[in-house]
Amino acid sequence: MRVTRGVALCLALALASVARADETVQDFVSRYELALDRGDTELLRGVYEDWTLEKELRLREYFAQTVREFNVEFSELQVVESDDAQAQIRFVRRDRFTDAASGRRIERQLTLDRTLHRFGGLWRLAPTSASR
Repeated sequence: MRVTRGVALCLALALASVARADETVQDFVSRYELALDRGDTELLRGVYEDWTLEKELRLREYFAQTVREFNVEFSELQVVESDDAQAQIRFVRRDRFTDAASGRRIERQLTLDRTLHRFGGLWRLAPTSASR
């Protein structure tokens, strides 16, 4: 059987959508880390359950005016509890950046506990009390 480029592309897209439907918690955390590290609000929109225009504008300002040479790393991921619709995770987030106002290099490390909810096969960060 001969497969044309168009058919091959359709098969690849179908397989990718099936794979996305089963996004693992690790896949989500990698997607979240990449979006933050790039300062990409388009990617971050797909990470947060409670995305708002206000949140987008704050993050755009943060990445454009507050920090320079921003780098984030996540490590020590623990899935504390998980089912098909919700997961409780804990991880270490390490931010390194230059403060735009002072020019000082800053390094900050936090251990975070977060709740994830699954929507359409993809995980999203549930709202925290601080984000409400």
